[in-house]
Amino acid sequence: MDWHLFGTGVNVWIAQTYIRLKLAGAPVSISPVPTDEGIVVLHADDMHKYLKSAGANKKCLIVCVRADREPQPYADFEIVQNMASSRNTRCRHVPHWPQPGLIPRDERRGAELSNVAFKGSNLESNAMFKSELWSDFLRSESLHWVEDQAYWTGGGAKGYKDVSWNDYSNIDLIVAIRRDPSNKYNNKPASKLINAWLAGVPAILGAEVAYRELRKSRLDYMEAVTLEDVIGSIRMLKSNPEVYKSMVDNGKIRAQEFGAKKIEARWLCLLMDDLTKIYHSPFWLMMRHLPIGARKRFRKILATDGALI
Repeated sequence: MDWHLFGTGVNVWIAQTYIRLKLAGAPVSISPVPTDEGIVVLHADDMHKYLKSAGANKKCLIVCVRADREPQPYADFEIVQNMASSRNTRCRHVPHWPQPGLIPRDERRGAELSNVAFKGSNLESNAMFKSELWSDFLRSESLHWVEDQAYWTGGGAKGYKDVSWNDYSNIDLIVAIRRDPSNKYNNKPASKLINAWLAGVPAILGAEVAYRELRKSRLDYMEAVTLEDVIGSIRMLKSNPEVYKSMVDNGKIRAQEFGAKKIEARWLCLLMDDLTKIYHSPFWLMMRHLPIGARKRFRKILATDGALI
């Protein structure tokens, strides 16, 4: 599939999930018209529109993909992007799909370190990478800085078709530190780390919750907050090719946990097993007859008791 089709959160989470599960033979369907019953999966961006169009008495079990948005209290369940967000009994963590159409690094490059890349939105780019110190460092080490950025405005993406987020063939190192390194970004996924593992490319990443909760060893990635941290890590890798190779090998092992088939299995287990059992449970048979607003109030009352929903 053309990965450029998945340039918005709705398409990444909803359209891609539908396509992959449909191809896997799952009994799923997609529709712009709200249904009266069943399990409905929608993106947080569409939650308000759904509630308004569906009315207050629909019998659907509402599963909302929160993505980067705020918690959605009117959803019966939420899909969240990292484990730290799944501590609520009505939240389920499903890792982000890996980059569609990913082209891994050319293994013939060995431990060469010349092309350093940031793949992401201009809104998340840290100003430190515009500094004279960074430019001087790149020049002194004969490094090429690849800013593979999409430019976002209030109206959507600009230049999205021109980025190559799927292509790691000539990339030797990923650097991804958001504009505010002190922010732990509790709502973000670990996508840049997982894609780096899948691509066979070491990564220098910010101190984010999603990365830290996946970290098992120093070979998983290098953490950095300041530009000096980044420069120090790059110099270490350049002078220690055996460490570079160990990080690549380790990433290949870790990537096995997060391939598309693994994520597909997580979705199938969630929808066809976990949530289907809940949908047919006596508890839900009672809940489904309540207006959506009443469900929210009922859940709030039961939340302190560790309620099922």
